[in-house]
Amino acid sequence: MHPASRRQIAQMLETFSLAPEVSAFDLGCLNHETGRMSFRKTWTAPEVRKAFGWLAARNATGSSCYIRPAEALGRTSWVLAGPLTRAGLGRLTAAPGMVVESSPGIFEAWLRLAAPVDAAARSAAARRFTREAGGDAGTVRAAQLGHLPGTTNRAPGAGGNGPAFFAALRSRSPSAVTPIPRAVEPFTGQRVELAAAGEEATGRRDDPDRSRRDFAIACRLLETGAGDHVIAATIAAARGFDPQCAGAYIPRTIRAARLHLQHKEG
Repeated sequence: MHPASRRQIAQMLETFSLAPEVSAFDLGCLNHETGRMSFRKTWTAPEVRKAFGWLAARNATGSSCYIRPAEALGRTSWVLAGPLTRAGLGRLTAAPGMVVESSPGIFEAWLRLAAPVDAAARSAAARRFTREAGGDAGTVRAAQLGHLPGTTNRAPGAGGNGPAFFAALRSRSPSAVTPIPRAVEPFTGQRVELAAAGEEATGRRDDPDRSRRDFAIACRLLETGAGDHVIAATIAAARGFDPQCAGAYIPRTIRAARLHLQHKEG
């Protein structure tokens, strides 16, 4: 791996680690031909540095490389907004801690909140900032991976009409800390709204197949870090029954959704 690439990745790791709770990272390499993502999870910064050769090899053979603070950490303060245009970056009311240009004129903004929050709150924060900047917030979630600077974005068309694009860390502001917006305070089970967390988030509001709709809701909420009790309450509200009277149906749906996501992550 080129020294400039190593330097950019090291700078990103250093900036992420300014949040005291961030002690590990998840790396992902997406093979665009097969659509399969290979993960290396909960690696420390020294382990990531030792993996430069692995990352370079995957990148050179057609995979795009990604990173995020490890999901297993639970409550963290970093949220990812994007993809955003240059004009969208200018509309952000909060200063990003890091900005990565992932393809020509397209950016990802990492913002550091004033305190660690749970996955549901990070998802809400990421959607809020993405929407504020004019981006598409529909698929934004806490578990989203950002492009690893210093590596080539191998996605088809990422370089426009030119060669594949080299993702780059365009700016970092180690002292930038964003107050937690009131609407994004840590969620509890009682505050998860069905419209936002279930039907609207899955895009299955009008799906006549209720079991498929329940499965989609469970998958979406698991991706945001919601607990089983939150998912059960949300599905029960959609069905109009007491979750305590649902028998094995809801736990079985949640187990199936969890297995589906684990298989998808490989």
